Amino acid sequence: MGLDLVEFAMAIEDEFDIEIPDADAAQLRTLGDVYAYVRSHFGRNTNEPIDCWHRILELAAAQFGEPIESLTAQSVLTDLAPYG
Repeated sequence: MGLDLVEFAMAIEDEFDIEIPDADAAQLRTLGDVYAYVRSHFGRNTNEPIDCWHRILELAAAQFGEPIESLTAQSVLTDLAPYG
């Protein structure tokens, strides 16, 4: 996993107050996978699925330098990260 993806995983952990083991992080392929993971691990914002999704999009846009409008649940993390 490249540095950009590690930093994104760390941002997700901080934002949602969860820990993502390396083995789990390696299985997260899309932003939709990240959303499902966060929702299933009872992070602090998981009671609010729309806010949770929007925050993931904001974090991804900031980390990967992509316009938020271009990000979808099908966005592949390794395609977003310049250095995988």
